[in-house]
Amino acid sequence: MVLNALGIPHHSTAALVARPRSAIFPGSVVGVNTAILSTSGTFSGVGFALPIDTVAKNVGAMIEEGYVSRPSIGVELAPDSVSGALGVPGAMVMKVVPGGPAQQAGMRALHGGQLGDVIVRMGGRQISSSSDVFRYLDQRKPGEEIVMQVQRPSPDVNDERPDLVDLKIRLGRSNSKMVVY
Repeated sequence: MVLNALGIPHHSTAALVARPRSAIFPGSVVGVNTAILSTSGTFSGVGFALPIDTVAKNVGAMIEEGYVSRPSIGVELAPDSVSGALGVPGAMVMKVVPGGPAQQAGMRALHGGQLGDVIVRMGGRQISSSSDVFRYLDQRKPGEEIVMQVQRPSPDVNDERPDLVDLKIRLGRSNSKMVVY
């Protein structure tokens, strides 16, 4: 798809518009430019944009509060490459934020070399990666209650099969306007 993006110095939030010969509606706004990566220091290079659906979904909060409040479960997830290398299906929990929703629900993190919880389902949806967690959370709001199913190492050291545990979590509000857990 070929798109036109207006590159005005110090104005990185210009509309991203479909060109006249594009497969989508010519002249329609399809996104909002947010940044540009340029090796020359000029206003040419690779542009980054938010899809218009994301903008439309969040514009009310941006106008009202000045930022978008995102839901948080209060965990730090392992990179998918680590989970894959260990043969772990789902999103592996590396750290649980003290006092956060996950800790209050009893979620366990990797500790002392021992595998912690692995998120395998959220709201009935299968979770195969950390991206699945973020996609699920993007459809939720702070304060909603969800059920997460985690795979947890069995307390019986002779049993290699993990336990499946359902955790009820009330989504928190991201404590940062920049970083989302």
